[in-house]
Amino acid sequence: MSSFGDPDQHHLVITSEGLHGTVHLDGEDISKQIRGYGLRGFAGEPVQAVLYLAEGRGTTAFDGLARVVVADEQPNTADLVAEFLGGIDADLLAAAVLKRDDLDGKANELTRAALRQLTEWARGDG
Repeated sequence: MSSFGDPDQHHLVITSEGLHGTVHLDGEDISKQIRGYGLRGFAGEPVQAVLYLAEGRGTTAFDGLARVVVADEQPNTADLVAEFLGGIDADLLAAAVLKRDDLDGKANELTRAALRQLTEWARGDG
């Protein structure tokens, strides 16, 4: 229950440091209970925060009043993968692949290395 005037409003603090962050709801750290969130705001209205249950990882910072909604639906995995891949810089990927120490000289080594590199980036490694 919120201590603010509207019982649907809660104090939400999201902090991020690189690929890791914390989410506090009404002063309680809920970072390990969520796997993601979305923020949406319109002029003259409180920010709306959608929290996705499971393990979470913050990507931005926000501190203020928000209307908090717990999402029932799971985000479309294909859309998440497409968004991730669409944000990959081909030059950076090529450079990272060529610097890998696990290239083996076998057929399709660069493709396999690129897939390993993308997997590592998706997990927040490297």
